[in-house]
Amino acid sequence: MIPPLEPSESPESTMEKWKVWADGAYRVGGSGIGILLQSQTEIRLRYAEKLAFNTTNNVAEYEDVIMTLKIIKELGIHKSNIFSDSQLIVNQCQGQFKVREPNLVKYEKKIHSLMERIKDRQGNCELHQVARGDNKDKERWDCLLKKRLRRIH
Repeated sequence: MIPPLEPSESPESTMEKWKVWADGAYRVGGSGIGILLQSQTEIRLRYAEKLAFNTTNNVAEYEDVIMTLKIIKELGIHKSNIFSDSQLIVNQCQGQFKVREPNLVKYEKKIHSLMERIKDRQGNCELHQVARGDNKDKERWDCLLKKRLRRIH
């Protein structure tokens, strides 16, 4: 079950193409993930969560894409473009880079499995790499994540 998004709105149309910006990060105070979903009609849903375990930045980025796909599936969104500033994760998931770290193989497989489930219900989900500065609403996401991390400590 996916925790509520901020603001707690339901998507008006799950058939339109959604843009989704995903960002996972390692911080000294803890790792976290942040997701911004935006519909063509400008509905915006935000989600941020502190990861409950110590991790690396790459694992946080993988966790973020996995949670993004789970949210897309849970909300019944059929078409989406996911944007991540992690060149490594995007290229590994697209088969451009080999997954060299054994602990990351399970993450890459999980992403492929979730994307297949979305395709099985006639959906389309594409993963794209964007420059760090182009990761939409980055400052707002950082602020939301910092608040979430402070609340948990």
